[in-house]
Amino acid sequence: MRPSHAESTRTLIASSDRGVLSTHMADDGHPYGSLVEAVSMDDGDVVFFLSTMADHTQNLLDSARCSFVTSEDFAAEHPLEGERATLLGEAEQVARSDALRGAYLEAHPHAELYIDFDDFDFYRLRPERVRYVGGFGRMSWIDGEDYRDADPDPLLEMAAGIRDHMNEDHVDAMVAMAEVFGDVDGTVEDARMFRVDAYGFDLEVATDEGRRRARIGYPEDRVPVTPSDDIRALFAQLTKRARDES
Repeated sequence: MRPSHAESTRTLIASSDRGVLSTHMADDGHPYGSLVEAVSMDDGDVVFFLSTMADHTQNLLDSARCSFVTSEDFAAEHPLEGERATLLGEAEQVARSDALRGAYLEAHPHAELYIDFDDFDFYRLRPERVRYVGGFGRMSWIDGEDYRDADPDPLLEMAAGIRDHMNEDHVDAMVAMAEVFGDVDGTVEDARMFRVDAYGFDLEVATDEGRRRARIGYPEDRVPVTPSDDIRALFAQLTKRARDES
């Protein structure tokens, strides 16, 4: 079991602070992509803080239609196997506020150097459609309302800590779970967690037949997991089951 594509996209956007903003060149209409920093809002909108002198800003002033693409990890060894999403909509200039200023600085502390410059403005993209790609064979178009109705994964704030702890201290447990629950061919030699959510976790698995990926789901009566649950005990339960069944 996995989060829905809308939930996965909301989680990705909530954890993303940069991506490629594509606008239409004001002079000839060509698509123009540029790297920008961003901050996500509680409703799933994305806010940019853009210089008036930048080409993408001038393009938005001519046509608000744009898209923003972000990825789980642009620098990953196999980036096309990771999650990415493209938000399509219109980005409109919004008034400065203490709330926007604070949210942006929390995500980008270095912006303190220019956050009060007069020739910068906030632009807010409200997605009308979303294209989600979760790796090979996992993709769909998501309506803007469905995207906004979804929530980011409840374990979002804990995910990195869980992943790092498992990869540092419990590789043997993940190997056992991959062998029993992972549906992978060959003998599992190593396993590393690269994603964890309220329904399960994903492993990068090395076997004697090559590199594989495995999805391990939590017991159906335990999902979705929340931060208040005893997650350590849940992983211990899965590990014990795997070792008992191996």
